[in-house]
Amino acid sequence: MVVGHRAWRGMAPRCKRLLDRLLRATGRQGSGITLLLAPDRDVRRLNRTFRGKNRSTDVLSFPARADLEPGRFHLGDIAVSVPQARRQARRAAWSLEEELSLLVTHGFLHLLGYEHEVDDGEMRRLERRLLARVARVSLDRRRLSWG
Repeated sequence: MVVGHRAWRGMAPRCKRLLDRLLRATGRQGSGITLLLAPDRDVRRLNRTFRGKNRSTDVLSFPARADLEPGRFHLGDIAVSVPQARRQARRAAWSLEEELSLLVTHGFLHLLGYEHEVDDGEMRRLERRLLARVARVSLDRRRLSWG
């Protein structure tokens, strides 16, 4: 896990626990994931470089093309904009921890190959179930529409 700002270090243990639980819940324990908790400018740079979109976003996922360590499958990398997550949490009238749980879970599902723009709601349904079961977060509490 890479934390882009010293003040955000406290978020790392919760995110790591969530990723461990998501890996177990989906039968992928032992797989590796890199998580970057980043400022807007870093996420904007990644979005521009890899997606051609010159703006920040809340979460980006980069499925792996190869393992980082021999014998340990690497699912890929997730980058979360902490300032964007904070803004969205405020607008959604729920906690930053809940928003981070949503964004990490969303990014994780993209690493598994889910694509909400073309799957007739399959990813969103799984996201809702995993959030409830693994993170104890209900999207019904979120006052800002998701998706």
